[in-house]
Amino acid sequence: MSAAQVARRMLASFGVSTSKERERTFWWSSSSKASQTDTQSTCTPATSPEGEKRISPAGLSALQPYECYAAKESDLELAAGFFALAKVPRSKHSARLIKQLLRTIALLHSCQYDSKDINCVLAHAAVYHEEVSSHWVQLMDEDEHANVVGLLIFLAHCHVIDEACPLSSWHKCLFRRYCSVKRLNKALMQLMTMRKYVLRVSDDVLQARIKVLEAHIQREDSFG
Repeated sequence: MSAAQVARRMLASFGVSTSKERERTFWWSSSSKASQTDTQSTCTPATSPEGEKRISPAGLSALQPYECYAAKESDLELAAGFFALAKVPRSKHSARLIKQLLRTIALLHSCQYDSKDINCVLAHAAVYHEEVSSHWVQLMDEDEHANVVGLLIFLAHCHVIDEACPLSSWHKCLFRRYCSVKRLNKALMQLMTMRKYVLRVSDDVLQARIKVLEAHIQREDSFG
């Protein structure tokens, strides 16, 4: 069985339509946005297990105004760590992206995933972003970029976590104001095509990124 077939079968188990139908347009055109007003998700995440800390204060300063979108204070450090690992240009740290990332982390917490699993998911997603970003980041507007980052984390969590949260729940919590489930499916398949249907990350690359996140956790613990 090819990598593409394995990937399609995995995604189908999480409610993703794996039709080969494609669009020539980008993922979220202006006409697909349900609202230009960015309001907070109606999902209420539960308190998570052990937190993740800590990135440099310089990286956190831009995130502080968005603390209300986090499930817990330590998620700001985790988000800053993701931005650094994914090599998201500072010019692309939009309010929309910060909010979406914090909401996505909150959704992972609400599923009661262990903090080590969340670190692993974000490490995978950071690699995905780094590897495909040269193709589209500079061409996307703020909504497109924020939504694609959320989808990369969805793909990573499907690969890492045995009991993954279905796409319908992700759509309800994170994407329903911006696109339909059908468009979300198409976006996922475009991202999978760009990844050549490979979600695995080499162990050395993955461990290096996980260690960065864990180092910040230990640093925060030492601060008390």
